[in-house]
Amino acid sequence: MRHQVFLGLGSNTNKQTNIPKCMQLLVDTFDQVDFSPVYESQSVGIQSENFYNLVARVATTWSLEKLLTFIQVTESRYGRRRHPELSDTIPLDIDILLYDDFVGEFQQLVLPRPEILTNAFVLKPLAELAGDLVHPQCGRRICALWQEYPKAKQPLWQVSLSELKEACMR
Repeated sequence: MRHQVFLGLGSNTNKQTNIPKCMQLLVDTFDQVDFSPVYESQSVGIQSENFYNLVARVATTWSLEKLLTFIQVTESRYGRRRHPELSDTIPLDIDILLYDDFVGEFQQLVLPRPEILTNAFVLKPLAELAGDLVHPQCGRRICALWQEYPKAKQPLWQVSLSELKEACMR
C-alpha cells in the first residue's frame, strides 16, 4: 500500500548545504517526491540563527515505524544531537507532518503534527504544495487555514533554490 506523507524539513546550521543534500537524499530514496519553496524564518522557541524550512511530499510503501527510523538515522548522520545544551544548533530537522489521514500518537509522535496549525514556516509551504489537502483533524483545507493565518505573526522570506544549489557546490 502506498502512503502519502508530508515531511517538514528545517535547518539553522550549515543550512545552505544541508537542505539541498537532504532534498537530494529524499529524491534518491523515494519513488515520488515533490517540494514546496524554501523559506527563511526566525527561530521559534529557541535563540538561534534563522532557519530554512520547506515541506516535502513523498509517496512510499514504508510503515510509519520504518519512516521514523529513517528520519532519526538521517538526522544523526547530519549531526543532529538531541541534548538540551545543543538545542539551538539544528543541522537538520525532519518532522513527519502527515501520514495519510492518520490521527493519533505513534511512539511519542503526534499526527497530524500540531505545528501545521501554529507555525507559518510549516503551514505556508504545505499550503503551496498541497493547498486542497484536507487537514485530517480539523476537516479544513490547508489553503483556507493559510488564508486565515495572521501573517504578521511570523514573517517568512522565500529562498531561491538556485542560491541554495550554488552554495552547496562551493
